[in-house]
Amino acid sequence: LDADHRAIRQMVLNLLSNAIKFTDSGGTITVTVEQRGPDIQIGVTDTGIGIPIEDMPRLAKPFEQVSGSRDRNYEGTGLGLALTKSFAEMHGGHMSLSSIEGEGTSVSILLPISGASERVAEEESREVA
Repeated sequence: LDADHRAIRQMVLNLLSNAIKFTDSGGTITVTVEQRGPDIQIGVTDTGIGIPIEDMPRLAKPFEQVSGSRDRNYEGTGLGLALTKSFAEMHGGHMSLSSIEGEGTSVSILLPISGASERVAEEESREVA
């Protein structure tokens, strides 16, 4: 994987931190890494408290957190998912999030194996031609 390894590490730490924070003792957290064609998918799935559907669009924005009283027990800046999304996009990939309130959350990052630098160079050469 041709990537900024510090950014990859931070993305994984952000996802794991959220999963640990919002999964009660006895719950399950699953981490997967799979090759999907020309991409690598890193996924973190938990059996935690889940996210209300109306709050999901806000969570990838900086400083946004779920505002319910049950979530105020969990400290944080609200930057983890926003940074993860930005880092994934900087690498030419994307982040996806799905959740069911009361059942858990799944977040995955899809990153090109070839790295962002090659894709940017390709795009620039197309614009010149």
